[in-house]
Amino acid sequence: GTDTYFQNDTGNLTLLQNTNDGDIIFKSDDGSNGVAEYFRVDGGATKVIANKNFAFVDGVKAEFGDSGDLQIFHDGSNSFIDNSVGNLDITQLLDNGDIRFRSDNGSGGVETYFYLDGSEENVTFSKDIVMSQNAGPTLNMNTNSAGNTSKILLHEGTTSSPANGASIRYDGSANTFKIGVGTNVDTTRLTIDRGTGLATFANSVTVEGGILHL
Repeated sequence: GTDTYFQNDTGNLTLLQNTNDGDIIFKSDDGSNGVAEYFRVDGGATKVIANKNFAFVDGVKAEFGDSGDLQIFHDGSNSFIDNSVGNLDITQLLDNGDIRFRSDNGSGGVETYFYLDGSEENVTFSKDIVMSQNAGPTLNMNTNSAGNTSKILLHEGTTSSPANGASIRYDGSANTFKIGVGTNVDTTRLTIDRGTGLATFANSVTVEGGILHL
């Protein structure tokens, strides 16, 4: 003969390892005139441990959950991560670790477009943000409580020490919007009271040739 078969025509076919903490080990040729373990059912660790890659052909899904609630697959053209029950959480547990979103850079390389910075506790964008006009997008910043402050920064330097830019801030404790411009973006130049609608300039206001100068 040429090949060897395990064949069962009635009922289930069970491979049973009764040795305490024993394994069921699956080995095969390693492509280099040797033999390698590909995966094993580990009775001591109570896990299935893979020592080689699992290859899923196009259209075949890796499913997780009793009803295949989470699916990961490639359809031959695109890749998908589909979740149908509950939230889909991506968590970085390393202290000060980041979550980076990377993509092709159009020049044969890969770059980070934005990342969640675990040490600075902010989201850092390395590329332009384009908001489609057709979608009617809204930038929504929720302070969550009256005492918090939300801030939009346009600046040079680092987020911990911004300089030479501008800021738009909402002060929840004072119920005001504040705009800062200059070498220190947190220096308020204009304050708008949400309650009264009154705008207050921190410096003198001059008009030259129809242009308002602060």
